[in-house]
Amino acid sequence: MNDLKEYVEKLDCPEEAERIYAAEDIGYLNTPDGVPALLERLPRERSRAVRHAIFQALSRIDGDTAIEGSIRLLASEDPTSATRRWMCCAAKVRGRSPS
Repeated sequence: MNDLKEYVEKLDCPEEAERIYAAEDIGYLNTPDGVPALLERLPRERSRAVRHAIFQALSRIDGDTAIEGSIRLLASEDPTSATRRWMCCAAKVRGRSPS
């Protein structure tokens, strides 16, 4: 899990490209342990490209952890419309209703 720790730390890197690579790498690891860091970063992330990479990473991770965490994020005070659309689509694909 050393790789995961390194990638999670890079999610806070000032360079946009490093954050994109970190999100992608977390998705490629395909471990539910990476989901909390991705979901935590999502509301703070200003870059559309990085948010997209986070969405893609979440969609690569098998299991219910990513979807369940995303549904909880929907209940937050002000999820962006892009976040809301992605999570609703992801939930439908995985057979969950984001209600």
